[in-house]
Amino acid sequence: MAGTLDGDLRASAATRPEQTAVVARGKRLTYAELDERVGQLARTLRALGVVRGDRVAVIMRNSADAAVAIYAILRAGAAFVPLNPTAKEEKLGYLLAHCEAVAAICEPEVAERVEAVGERLESFRHVLRAGAPVPADVSDAPFAEVLHVDLASIIYTSGSTGVPKGVVFLHRNMDFVAGSIVEYLGLHGEDRILCVLPLSHTYGLYHLIMAVRVGATLVLEHGMTYPGNIVDALERERITVMPGVPTVWQVLISLDGLAERALPDLRLLTNAGAALSVAQVRAMHRTFSHAVIFSMYGQTECKRVCFLAPDQIETRPDSVGFAIPGTEVWIEAEDGSEAEPGDGGAHHPRRSRHARLLARPRGDEPQAHARPLSRRSGAALGRPVSPRRGGLSVLRRTHRRHHQDAR
Repeated sequence: MAGTLDGDLRASAATRPEQTAVVARGKRLTYAELDERVGQLARTLRALGVVRGDRVAVIMRNSADAAVAIYAILRAGAAFVPLNPTAKEEKLGYLLAHCEAVAAICEPEVAERVEAVGERLESFRHVLRAGAPVPADVSDAPFAEVLHVDLASIIYTSGSTGVPKGVVFLHRNMDFVAGSIVEYLGLHGEDRILCVLPLSHTYGLYHLIMAVRVGATLVLEHGMTYPGNIVDALERERITVMPGVPTVWQVLISLDGLAERALPDLRLLTNAGAALSVAQVRAMHRTFSHAVIFSMYGQTECKRVCFLAPDQIETRPDSVGFAIPGTEVWIEAEDGSEAEPGDGGAHHPRRSRHARLLARPRGDEPQAHARPLSRRSGAALGRPVSPRRGGLSVLRRTHRRHHQDAR
């Protein structure tokens, strides 16, 4: 199971069984407990007829149950589709139909709404309520081996440039990206990661995947509604790593007295989603004096693309840095040529394991439309900057076609 997400969980459960894996709303699961609960739910899914390649939606807020659901779906050989539980019924119906979900695991509060939507869908068969008792009479036969080329997830874009697109990720796609980010951030098994970002989006989701990969502890919160809870978690759980977006950091740096809290364990902050201002960066350095800041850039279609090292974040605030390990990035001008330093154009990431876009309902294989990386495709306008000036700068998003390299 090398190169698969469930393989990472099995490895961490075998080598660090008593290590805390997930903390959420007072509930704690060790890696041994997480692995056991994942196996129980996976057997239930199998008993319901979920088979290899099926798509199962996870419609939940950040919780230990959400982590269990994601990995149980993977262990059953299916692909998880994380969806926002606050999505309106019309959008939820569209997404479930588009990915041809056969089932959903959701919070009890939204189960009736999901059932009502599912009744109108041809492929949809089951709604499982998170935390419900697992039947005792399901088969405990071994699961079929999951391969690195198997479908792992379909994740939908926000739709900021049109209708949400379903991005198809194989295990090897997600394994590559998680490994690359772990490498440049230096994450390890003793880290305790605080995540206020939703697991229904890639930025939050990958912190679950990376924590499991290295055997670290992931502390989950439901956003920034109660900032005091976040500060308490930073201290109580001795958090070492925290990802965020500019709005998260703005709330925290605006809190009276936070800069006087020691927080000696907090060593690493990451930012994505939008650029930080120089004023925000300096305020973050004052507030979290022991931590370094990584600025990062990416898109759902290819997850992380670039990162800016901590020693450059104040001097090059308009830069998204350089390509992550294992990735090449260039800027293409309108005529298809590679842009010169200082000129704008469309950015193109290139790596051996890109994801694909889901283009039509499942029928004959292949399940998703894929095309070679085109010199004419692109996702954002950017300006290449020479190494002396600090990497790439993003100007704006465009409606130009995204790359769909599936190699």
